[in-house]
Amino acid sequence: MVWKFPVRVLVVFSLLCGVAAPSHAGGLKGLGNALDGLNPFKKNDEALTTSIKDATGEVPYLDDFAPLNSGNIFALPRNESGDFLIRPGAYSGTFQSFCLHAGTYGPTSGAGYVTAPLKGPKAKLISRFLAGAGRHPEIPQHDVQSLIWAVEARSSLSQSMTSTAIRLLAGRNGFPDPKDLLELNGGVMSLLPMNKLGGLLNKANAAMRPILQARNLIRQLTAAGGSFEEMARVAVLDGEPPASQQVRTIPGNRWVYAPSGVFVRYAPSGYQQTSIQVFCPEPFFVRSDQAGRIREIETKDHGYKLETVYDEDAANGGANQHSISALVLSHGKKTMLRLTLRGVSVATGAPTATNAAQLQEMQQQFIGNKPRTLTPLAVNLTNYRDSVSQALVKLPDEDARNLLNDFISRA
Repeated sequence: MVWKFPVRVLVVFSLLCGVAAPSHAGGLKGLGNALDGLNPFKKNDEALTTSIKDATGEVPYLDDFAPLNSGNIFALPRNESGDFLIRPGAYSGTFQSFCLHAGTYGPTSGAGYVTAPLKGPKAKLISRFLAGAGRHPEIPQHDVQSLIWAVEARSSLSQSMTSTAIRLLAGRNGFPDPKDLLELNGGVMSLLPMNKLGGLLNKANAAMRPILQARNLIRQLTAAGGSFEEMARVAVLDGEPPASQQVRTIPGNRWVYAPSGVFVRYAPSGYQQTSIQVFCPEPFFVRSDQAGRIREIETKDHGYKLETVYDEDAANGGANQHSISALVLSHGKKTMLRLTLRGVSVATGAPTATNAAQLQEMQQQFIGNKPRTLTPLAVNLTNYRDSVSQALVKLPDEDARNLLNDFISRA
């Protein structure tokens, strides 16, 4: 079985879509009001409006999941659109990344990143720039980045920027869509005189002031033919965002579920380069008995199977508590590992106290915010995985512990 993973998702990670922790996204909604009367835009008519509130797909219960081995994602085949064709397994690679939010702070070490869809009047145009960057690796990264900043700042594009945009927007016929060309300089904002800029900054909150200043300076640099280095110093702030602008903390090992059916996590090295790890789960069969106990977990394609042996004679802590006596891992007809366990109890029928919040997060991420009950199998499998993983921590054989933990966590 093969999953399709869009190359553009990997190539064009951005500071706007992957929000760092502590996050500084949030104070943008007041921009339209602050600019009211000082420019031709409607209220809240920002080029990009995506914020941390738009982030989706976080999978907190996988924070401790670390695949044993990762293949080179660039060795995978691709289809005509450039999408990676991924088979079950873990893959990693380092890609170009872009800052889509001038005047904000760059990535910090130890921060976690998540994804969010691009929103706003210029979202489609900038998305096409990013997709074009994946198709045209010969275009220098700093040319694409300068163009994005200029469009976000509503600058009048220079001739070289317009040329870069046309190359990025060109379709299979070699020509861009006329609608994209009309949008390139649509809604251009004039430079704000210093007296008006000062008045605007006085109205803006602390989070918005550097953003407004950066956009005005980018318009100045674009008009004057400034260098990329000059623009970058304006667009990306050093250090940590002030505590007042921090929204929430995202762990650095946070996985995100992508609509294509894979899990992704990001590790930026500055704003121009991001390492990405992708995990494509292998289909599993999970079999339980009438009591709801997990009996077998088996891979669909590779013939690995984990059997759980229960102690039928053990005195359990209740009707829904079950003692495990052994785990047997096999491949085909060959037994690879048999592990005897003592004092390991698994609950069925209802989530344990430690798993209740985890299961609620699962329900919200994969079912949505509608009231809906997870299947008994999902509840029992989560309880099983948690209990067995805790028992394996005490296992002295590190190779056996890693092997079983990897198998169970994938299920």
